[in-house]
Amino acid sequence: MDEEALNILKRIYVSESNAPSSKHRTLHKILLSLIEEGVFSYGSKLPSTRLLASSIGVSRVTALKSYELLKNSSHISSVMGSGYSVSYSRSKFELSQKKVGFELSSRALAFDRSSGILTKVPHEAAEFYPGIPPLDLFPINTWKTLINRYWRNVKTRGLSFAPEFGLKELQSILATHLLLSKGINCHPQQIMIVSGNVQSIFLTTTLLINPGDKVALQNPSMPSSIAIFKGHDARLVELFEGTDIKLCYVNGLTQYPSQKLLSKKNKKNLLKWASECNSVIIEDDLEHVLGISENAESLFELDQDGRVIYLFSLNRILHPSIRISFMVVPEALIQPMESLISQSHQFIPPSIQSVIKDFIQESHLSKHSKIIREVKEIRYRIFKAIWQNTIPELPFDEEYSDGLYTRVLYCGHVKKWDLQAVQALAESRIYVQPLSTCYWGKKPAQGFVMSYTCIHESRIGHRIREIKKVLKDRGLL
Repeated sequence: MDEEALNILKRIYVSESNAPSSKHRTLHKILLSLIEEGVFSYGSKLPSTRLLASSIGVSRVTALKSYELLKNSSHISSVMGSGYSVSYSRSKFELSQKKVGFELSSRALAFDRSSGILTKVPHEAAEFYPGIPPLDLFPINTWKTLINRYWRNVKTRGLSFAPEFGLKELQSILATHLLLSKGINCHPQQIMIVSGNVQSIFLTTTLLINPGDKVALQNPSMPSSIAIFKGHDARLVELFEGTDIKLCYVNGLTQYPSQKLLSKKNKKNLLKWASECNSVIIEDDLEHVLGISENAESLFELDQDGRVIYLFSLNRILHPSIRISFMVVPEALIQPMESLISQSHQFIPPSIQSVIKDFIQESHLSKHSKIIREVKEIRYRIFKAIWQNTIPELPFDEEYSDGLYTRVLYCGHVKKWDLQAVQALAESRIYVQPLSTCYWGKKPAQGFVMSYTCIHESRIGHRIREIKKVLKDRGLL
């Protein structure tokens, strides 16, 4: 194992040493991941248990137990007098590199180009990544109880196909929930159950946009939304720019990621302008059950013409793996949207829909949201104080702080600085979103979009200091 690989191991172990599992299992998990990712390649020598233990600050017994677990799974081998070496090879899983020159559609090529906007979402509990809620607060035992109750009582018919647009019971509960929490008065049939807001935006854009049509949106905006619109070869313009607009995209109350308020006056002006353009508005309500957005009027509620599609993702408030969101479409779009969904996407599992129905109906969602509101204030204050004292070179955006995320700004002149910084942090398993990818059409601001709520308060200081170290080591601070 070379020195760089050993340093990577040390950094990761230090960051995860407070994990609830035993030390040797934590070390085994990290070593296993690094071997399977190819950081420790086939045939490479591993440090002796004595060297490994002294390097990361554990006992030799801990190191030995970790190696024994890896030997049992054939990831490493040992020879008397020669030590340990990696016996796992990624080669049997590698692609052949044979490529046939298929001709892609113009839309496929457009999506391939737009994919560069997106940051790779980590498949783990990323402590700073925006869009990930505080997973440590999720009521797992309550969820288990609801799941078990569903499977105890499920009938044979519950194992067959389900409506592509959602269970009627869940649609009815959501209609009541929206009326009570947001003042949105809609028929249950207007509610479409999908896997996430990205799917909702994709479906709406597919339904309404031809190549070259204009889509108006805020700048900055959600990178995933920008990528979808560009993938459909839409022309992006600013809000209120022109009158030949086919589709508008806005966040329900606060603009992502600046969190600038969309006032009631601005909402009415937007609705008036959209009416003049005969445009449909996508209202993406990012945090509809949190903070001030809970009591704010939505565009859907103010709309008198039936031109607003309201989106909300339960993934952002519960946990991303749940994969359930919903959109409320105008009555005129019910039939075409149902036709599109039935020919492009299958239904969300009825078990998940049924449990979500009970979760909302039995007030677990409102209780969970209240806990998040209380804890996020605590974590925000801790994050703010430690960040300002530790990394003053990257100013903390204090102007808006009601959501589950915030911005830190880079004020230097290095081009693509935040893209380099994000890559460096990802190599140390610290995931943030580059601010520049939220912009389109003009010189973007640089910095990070970060969540301060999906990390326990006891770890905030340690992880911020780790961010500073990585950036300094790479000459980015």
